[in-house]
Parts: sequence; structure tokens; C-alpha cells
Amino acid sequence: MPLPSTLPAPNPYGPLITFQTENILPPSAIYISPQDLITVNVTSPSVTANVTVSYRLLKPDGTLITTADSFVAPAAGSFAANLQIPPAEGFLLSLVVRSDNVSRGQAFVRVFLFSGALSAGAVNPHMFAQGYVSTLDVVTFPQSTAESSLSGRGWLHDVLVSAGLGLNAVFTVPAHVHWLIRAIQFALVTSGAAGNRTGLVKVSDPIATTTLQVAAPTAVGPGTTTTYAFAPGIAVYTVGTFQGTGFPVDFILPNGWSLIAGAFNLDVADAIGSAVLTVEEFVGE
Repeated sequence: MPLPSTLPAPNPYGPLITFQTENILPPSAIYISPQDLITVNVTSPSVTANVTVSYRLLKPDGTLITTADSFVAPAAGSFAANLQIPPAEGFLLSLVVRSDNVSRGQAFVRVFLFSGALSAGAVNPHMFAQGYVSTLDVVTFPQSTAESSLSGRGWLHDVLVSAGLGLNAVFTVPAHVHWLIRAIQFALVTSGAAGNRTGLVKVSDPIATTTLQVAAPTAVGPGTTTTYAFAPGIAVYTVGTFQGTGFPVDFILPNGWSLIAGAFNLDVADAIGSAVLTVEEFVGE
């Protein structure tokens, strides 16, 4: 049907387009005033993270502000970059935090809104975005759900330890991270001293109390070389000079805990070869 030649007075935009001027829902759940502060907290214990934060702000007069800020988060327990919205106010339409030089599990981001943060009557912050950033992962508002630092995948990498003669290999979880143990492999070269040895892995808490101990299936005698593999859920096996056994799935160690690879009845001249521990690393206290 063609449009009328004269538009009706109540609707100056025509019958096909209408604009509502009352009872309109706000375009965002977060409204920012000139006294408010957005804080982006990045925890990256193992790597220096290059972080970019971009956001879009809709002012009451309809003007759209688009801003991008970049900073470097040092390899430390915690780092906070304070992003103060320009001397204007409006609705926060979107916010994106990304990093182009870290793997997932290395840099954990939390975004807070401090209401009245520049005044003496500031209130507790409102956390509205949280998660890992990496080359392929971004934290966004309003799309992202807030995730735990132990959620999803972590930083998968190997940790190597070489033990001296007669000593077990000891792996200690660094500060500010958690390790999800994926596998451990090492070789035991026994001396000519009499006696049987049995490969093992065990876990100790920060006060050196053994909390878990897993033994290989078969003892070995003097003058032998045996390669051991421990991993979650694998079946026990002995094939020639190779032995393996499983330990619990979702085996997470907090910072300060230790995983020990070695053997029962270790002789002072026995040698533990380079032990390789495969872990997924997460930010955690």
C-alpha cells in the first residue's frame, strides 16, 4: 500500500517507522558517573602480559565515546590498572579486555566498578567481568560470564627437574598459581648396591606432610635402568624396562605444595634422570 501524500500529525515519521520516547529500557546495566572508576585487575604470575582494554560509552546526549587503553602487567602476584572514564557520564555499552602475548591460564582478569571512588563516601566495588585472556580468549561485558580461575583449560607446559645422586626429584608449585597434574616421567638408574627399589610419586603439603603416595607396580634390583610414567587414569603396566601407573583425575596442587618423583629404598649412588612433569597451570592463591 503506498504511503499517504500527507503524513499524519501524531506520527511525523510515517506509519512504517515509529520511535518510543517513554518507558524505554536502559541500553546497559551499568551507568557511570564522572565520580566513578573502572578498575581492571590483571594477575599474571609467570609472564609479563600486554593488555588492551577498549570500551564504548553512550552519553545522555546520544554521543558515543569509544576508547582503547593499553598497559603492561608485570610478572607478579597482582597488578591493577585504573581506568577512569573521561569527564562525562553515560551507559557502558561494552568493554573488551584482551592480550596478544600470553597463553590461556597465564593472565587472569577481573573488572570492577567503584561507585563514587573519588570521594570519601566510596562504596564497595561491583565486579562485572572476570576470566582468562590470551591470544584467542577475551573477557567482555556484557557477553562473558564470570568464571573461576580454575575453570576450563590452563597453561599446558612441562617442568624439568634433575636430581643428584641418591636424591628424589622435587617439583614445588610456584607462588600465585595452581598445578593440574597431567603426567610425569623419569628414569631410575640403580647402582650395584644390593636391594630392591620401587618407583614412586608422592605429594607433600607446605609443612612436608605426605598427603598422597603412588607406587610403581614392580620392584627393580641393582644395576638396572627403568623408565616410569605416571598419569591420571592410566592402567598399571610393566613392559620390559618401562613401568606405569595411574593417579587421581583432576589432581590439582595449590601453590607451595610439592610433587616428589623417585623410589622407595633409594641408595646413595642411585640416580634419578631428568624428570619431566606436565601440568596445566592456573592462577590461584
